[in-house]
Amino acid sequence: CQKIFSSFSIMGSSLILALVYKKWKHDRSRLDPYQRIMAGYSVFDILYSFFYWFLGSWMAPKETGWYGAVGNTVTCNMQGFFFF
Repeated sequence: CQKIFSSFSIMGSSLILALVYKKWKHDRSRLDPYQRIMAGYSVFDILYSFFYWFLGSWMAPKETGWYGAVGNTVTCNMQGFFFF
C-alpha cells in the first residue's frame, strides 16, 4: 500500500517540477520565490518518496524476514547512510 501512495506522491511532485520548469524556461523573470520553494520541496519529496517509502522494505536484508525484503547488508547500510 505504501508503494502505491509513494508512486502518487512522486507523480504529483514531478508534475509540480514540470510546471515550474515550463515557466522557468519560458520567462525566468516571472518565476517567483514561492515557485522556487515548491520546486525544492518537490525534488526532496521525489527522492524521499522513492528511496524511503517505495524502496524501503526492498533494501532491507532478506534475512530479516520483513515483508518484501530482498536486499542485502550493503543496500541496507546505503539506505541508512543517506536517509537516517
